[in-house]
Amino acid sequence: MRRLEISNSIVGALGFGLRHVVAFFVLGLLPGLPKYLHSFLPREDLGPRLQEVWPQGQTFPEGMRSFLLRRPEWETEFAVPLAETFLFGIALAVVVQTLAGDRRGAAWAVFSALGGVLRHLPTVLGVSLICALVLATANYLSAVIPYAALPLGLFALFLCVVFCVVIPCAAVENYGMADCIEYSAELSKGSRWRIVAVFALSFLPIFGAVFVTVFILRSAFDLRSLDIAPHWRLVGGALFAVYFLPLIAVIHETLVALKEGPNPRASAEVFN
Repeated sequence: MRRLEISNSIVGALGFGLRHVVAFFVLGLLPGLPKYLHSFLPREDLGPRLQEVWPQGQTFPEGMRSFLLRRPEWETEFAVPLAETFLFGIALAVVVQTLAGDRRGAAWAVFSALGGVLRHLPTVLGVSLICALVLATANYLSAVIPYAALPLGLFALFLCVVFCVVIPCAAVENYGMADCIEYSAELSKGSRWRIVAVFALSFLPIFGAVFVTVFILRSAFDLRSLDIAPHWRLVGGALFAVYFLPLIAVIHETLVALKEGPNPRASAEVFN
């Protein structure tokens, strides 16, 4: 049985992403906007309570407030991830339609993709909302019940692998939401471990590069005094999306080709 080819998927995603790097960077800003905007909202003064759980004389890292206080905030643990995932689904739908436009030889594939997304907008919005609710709920429960974080994380990862192409299905197929969910699971069947391998081989180098970059910046500057963390997250997330959004689109196209018969190498090699 033919299966997803790992190297072709990675190379194809890189080529496709670089071909539309500016447009995909702008699209990649969308999922990061909720957390970026939320970072500028006024926060409760937690100084007195933090003194009880954080050593004297040490600077408190803002990102650990919920962990240290054991009091999950619904905005950061549920509302923000919900909005992020929902916007990610819309951005991914545009990228999937852009790939279809490239196949048709459209001169302005990204702009024509917007029309394609509008034709499937109800299904795209519905599937994106379902994905957002599931992942945001898992994230919130992990914060509320810390000892359940690992099983919930593994469960969320399992769902992401099995239904990784559900939004691309909604973006290009004339199916309802339930049919898109069923079809995406059918497409990934037989290639799920390869999908995990593609993600792992893609994420590890990127996370390594990000870690090294942050280490160098922290060594050269006082990032806390510069207060650039929200801006860094927004731009870094958009740069990551330039590759990650095309990766899912290419995986979807390849899985469809494997199921329906065309050469599975075509979706990757056309961008080599």
